[in-house]
Amino acid sequence: MSSSESQDLPVDGSLDAMNASDESSARTKRETLDASLLGIITAKPILSDDGEVIDFEYLTANRVLQRTHGISPEELVGNRMLGVFPELADHHTFPYYCDVAITGEPIVFESDFQSDELDIHVVVSISKPSPDYITITFVEVSEIVRVTDALAELNGLSGTEIDLEAYIQGTLDIGRRAFNAGRAYQISFHDQGYSVIAQVGAQGAPDVKRPLPTDIALGLSEPGVVKMMRDLKNDSNIDDASAANLPFLSFIASSFIAGEQIVGALVFCNEVARRREPTTSELKLVRTLAESVGARVRLEAANKTLKQRNIDLERFASLVSHDLKAPMRTIRLLSEMLAGYLVKDPEADVILGELRNNADQAQNMIKSLRDFAQLGAAGLQIEAVDVRGAVEDCLHRLAADMKDAAAQVDIVVDGKVLADRTLLIQVFSNLILNAIKYAGRDDPVIRIESYDKSDKDLTICVTDNGNGVDPRYQGPSRSLGGKKDDRSRTFAG
Repeated sequence: MSSSESQDLPVDGSLDAMNASDESSARTKRETLDASLLGIITAKPILSDDGEVIDFEYLTANRVLQRTHGISPEELVGNRMLGVFPELADHHTFPYYCDVAITGEPIVFESDFQSDELDIHVVVSISKPSPDYITITFVEVSEIVRVTDALAELNGLSGTEIDLEAYIQGTLDIGRRAFNAGRAYQISFHDQGYSVIAQVGAQGAPDVKRPLPTDIALGLSEPGVVKMMRDLKNDSNIDDASAANLPFLSFIASSFIAGEQIVGALVFCNEVARRREPTTSELKLVRTLAESVGARVRLEAANKTLKQRNIDLERFASLVSHDLKAPMRTIRLLSEMLAGYLVKDPEADVILGELRNNADQAQNMIKSLRDFAQLGAAGLQIEAVDVRGAVEDCLHRLAADMKDAAAQVDIVVDGKVLADRTLLIQVFSNLILNAIKYAGRDDPVIRIESYDKSDKDLTICVTDNGNGVDPRYQGPSRSLGGKKDDRSRTFAG
């Protein structure tokens, strides 16, 4: 295109003048360019007296920026680039425009740009089809980048073991950066209005205790609300006096719930009005952020409930074990006294023997219940436990059971393990009592031995000379309780 031809370029943003003789063709071209996903702008370089490019004047523009950021072609065409976007003067990409205007060499680059008007991440192509102007084409990827990055950060935050307060602070900061907000809030609702529970802000952003008018904030108290207001002064019924004192002019927010009750909302506020409507991805993102906080609140409440129930259970177990201990001792004593009054009768001896055995088992269960309660109250005490010492302590506690069953225990163990000593003794106690109970003979022999499987592992085996498990019931597929008490046969183990 020659210099004289370039003078025919439209300067009013309209494409009609490109082909005045064919209005239909011009309209088709305009509609095609306006519907494009690519931003297409032409600009004329402004030169200093020394011939250096110091600015550009917009000549034409399609409507991509109007659709995404509310900036119409009429606001660009006829105005200077640095007049519309003064932040570009200090931006690292401005020299690229100047170089293309001077050399004519096209360039493609990717860049972030933020101003009061824009917050975009774009891929830009600049070329010089004519000596008189440059063509700028761009495609915005900021929404994809912001939302994707925010979701990735939220996913990482959700995988951390931090307390509820830190999680909410982290979520607010993720959303604040994703929406380029000055300040982000967690608010809760009550009969008198609402209160700020937590907030995070960009550097220099005002620390505001009540970011929104009460009636607008209460509009977020319904389930599943996702709301954005671009300009509080013009989009709400606020009187002039109140409008003058608004700390923020725009916000995007979503409520979150815990159970059936609305507990609050996340609100991301900005001091300037927004020029465009939120995209679908932005609305989904703010909802996801709020739902993640709601889920964390519900989890925290469930954990507190579970913790309290465990405390109640431990207290109950302690009381029960204490209250049942004396009656069971009395039953055991009375059964022994009763045996002295009865005439020698084999059947009576069997019944009294069973009574004593069951009383002993009940006492052991009560003792286990007490140990459980004590363990729960104290919490796990992980330490290096000498295995042989733990086994010997266990046998000392089971001395009466061992004597009554005429049981022999061989100890061939050595080494230490990281464990809770009380719990380890309880494990040995359960295994030994089970071996005695199911031995099926009058001279049970129990063997406890250990061997090193590796430098880090110690394997402990508890075996007995009882009937064992019928091979028909062995294997990983057998159900619980599959141990067969077949006294007519003896199996290994």
